Amino acid sequence: MSKHILILFGVLVFFIFLSSTSESSELTFSFSNPSFSGTGQSSHYLTIENI
Repeated sequence: MSKHILILFGVLVFFIFLSSTSESSELTFSFSNPSFSGTGQSSHYLTIENI
């Protein structure tokens, strides 16, 4: 029984060290609708004409 507890403790310590080294970046959102940004605006007009 103590061998199972030792293995569980080792896995728990491993995940604690793994989670402490993770990094994150700021969430950014770029609005890329061709109707408003101007990029690809002609292809947007072509799709409206085809409707």
